[in-house]
Amino acid sequence: MIIIVPLYLLFSPSLSWFHIPIPDWLRWLGVGSSAFSLPFLAWIHYVLDKHWSSSLTLQEDHALVTSGPYRRIRHPMYTVHIVHFFTWVLVSANLLLLINYLLTIILIFARIPKEEQMLLDEFGDEYRAYMKRTGRLLPRFGHKTNRKE
Repeated sequence: MIIIVPLYLLFSPSLSWFHIPIPDWLRWLGVGSSAFSLPFLAWIHYVLDKHWSSSLTLQEDHALVTSGPYRRIRHPMYTVHIVHFFTWVLVSANLLLLINYLLTIILIFARIPKEEQMLLDEFGDEYRAYMKRTGRLLPRFGHKTNRKE
């Protein structure tokens, strides 16, 4: 799907009405950025391991993951999704994907507070301390992080 959908959007003549004029060099930058973001997503899933779920649920014996990409960012998976889905907009130069992207951003920003509340309820002060030393979607600069991995 990661390859087929953008290729369809690039080469489907029936979607020409939805074309956004994006320069070719910027579309190619989107291709490169897309490819660059996928290893980060794999790393995130590797670090989360059994603690990942598509729904807002905690697994049995759930532990707070604060290593790897989670050392500086509380929601690196959402950061990668925001970047990766934007690359689809660039590559496809398609208004429909832009609308889908904007809706995805809204859903991500609506989900984050619910997820953080769930983690606060489960981990309490440990999660509060983690929130103080990490950024939500980007690293918090100028703050020392916990070096334990």
